[in-house]
Amino acid sequence: MAGFWEPSLIKAVECFERAIALDPGYAVAHADMAFCYLIRSIFGTLRGADAFPRVRHHVRRALDLDPQSSAAHATNAVYLAWHDLDWERADAELRLAIDLDPDNVWNRFYYGGLLATARRCDEIVPHVEKMRELDPLNPVINAHVS
Repeated sequence: MAGFWEPSLIKAVECFERAIALDPGYAVAHADMAFCYLIRSIFGTLRGADAFPRVRHHVRRALDLDPQSSAAHATNAVYLAWHDLDWERADAELRLAIDLDPDNVWNRFYYGGLLATARRCDEIVPHVEKMRELDPLNPVINAHVS
């Protein structure tokens, strides 16, 4: 599966790099580039030692530019959980991301993953219901919900 995503992630990073070269203050490009590096490290196509400093740099830059960036907070949360094993801060970051953008299905998806990992299954149901309401035909959501 990682091989399937890799060319698209590399191309996305190239596009975000061009966007940042044109506008260094473009917070969305920084947040999304951080996410691409994070996903590549999770899939194992980029070593954490190469990915994590880039993730941290671009998340920090995105949050400096836009402290209300839901995407940056969500990426930071996944990083905190995956890299630092800091579940408490990851939980707080994901709750903030959801508060900032309550209709973002992916923030709820990541939060559901965090809740499942922490075995807080009773708290997952409202997020699952909201995910299905927001994106009822999403195959990734439906596969994980089931």
